[in-house]
Amino acid sequence: MLLPSGTGRSRVVRFNHVANRVTPGHFQAVVDMFVGQLGFVELRRTERAVWLRQPGANIDLQLSCSDTGHRDSDRERSQISFLSDAPKADLDRLASWFTARGLPAHIGAYSDREFYLDAPAAFVDFVIEADLTGWLWTGLIERISLDQRSWG
Repeated sequence: MLLPSGTGRSRVVRFNHVANRVTPGHFQAVVDMFVGQLGFVELRRTERAVWLRQPGANIDLQLSCSDTGHRDSDRERSQISFLSDAPKADLDRLASWFTARGLPAHIGAYSDREFYLDAPAAFVDFVIEADLTGWLWTGLIERISLDQRSWG
């Protein structure tokens, strides 16, 4: 999408951040997990939201407090996703971290290479996913190559 000319800004609208909802009672624990366990840096905070970024990334993660009593039943289809050399082990470590803080968490699997962590009392509309490093990129590169051939 292009911006109108004369705005003094780039003509292309650029991706900035994604936002996910967390229950207020577990909000700080989820922020602490992203910062302490995954190396995110807190960029800014308001009364009901925090913006985080993992060093080396150029997209921010916004976590927002949500008072809704509703938990999306298909939240495993909405992920904050990471690449890992040991995805299940890494998510097991995060699940243990949550459990040690009184927040039950469990691991599920999409395949033998893709796993997710859910903490249903905290995550309103998402899960944390970890995919095996490498296999995803191989398929993506093949797909891009096929797509580029059709451009011509």
